[in-house]
Amino acid sequence: MEDPSKSLSNHNLVLMSGFFSAQLGLKYLAPIQKATFDARSKWKAFGLELDIDMPTLDAIESRHHGDPNDCFCSVLGTWLRKDKSSPSFPAILSALRSPPVGHGALARTIEKMNDEQKQRIGFHL
Repeated sequence: MEDPSKSLSNHNLVLMSGFFSAQLGLKYLAPIQKATFDARSKWKAFGLELDIDMPTLDAIESRHHGDPNDCFCSVLGTWLRKDKSSPSFPAILSALRSPPVGHGALARTIEKMNDEQKQRIGFHL
């Protein structure tokens, strides 16, 4: 697996500044995709960890013919549109760290870069 810190650039962090707010919306889809790109091969497990039901995941897989990039993007969009939960930064980190997804190192890298970004711009949650 590629070093997660190499897949995230400072440019991506600037784009993601709103991503680290407590509640997320569809306008953060692209920055979230960039931050979590390395987890795309585990899109179905990621979706389950974000409380997306299996019939919805199966429909996503069918619609995108199993393409992991498209399925991952659709999972994120579906999650961000959910009414019954509040999509949040901690939920993404938790999903990345879950054993089925297995991207704890990526979650730590995103968290570390977020802390550095907050210090650089003086932003605190």
